[in-house]
Amino acid sequence: MDELIKVAHKLKRNREVRAVILMGADGNFSSGLDLADLNDPKNLGLALYELAKPTSSKFQKVCLIWQSLPVPVIAVVQGVCVGGGLQLALGADIRIAAMDACLSVLETKWGLVADMGITHTACDIR
Repeated sequence: MDELIKVAHKLKRNREVRAVILMGADGNFSSGLDLADLNDPKNLGLALYELAKPTSSKFQKVCLIWQSLPVPVIAVVQGVCVGGGLQLALGADIRIAAMDACLSVLETKWGLVADMGITHTACDIR
């Protein structure tokens, strides 16, 4: 997440950039957060701290920062695009989905609110 935020800041300052394309690798956009990282108590503690912030968290920033760029941001979605990955795609100005795209917000199956920006960005989808 930190790397994506750093890249967004660099792109925002670069006046030669005319558009940004977000895409995954190996035929998939993103499978979301790596939950295995939360097995490390240090990572779990940091994640809980971020989620408990009264202001926007790093989890939200990585998805919403793309809306602050002065150029069009396009998410090219193919294959798996779930959870945080879907919320990242929703932060783009334009989303293009391949026929094989599989979109899902798994948090709802567990009775959780997906809050990496989807509650903000989903309202603006047209």
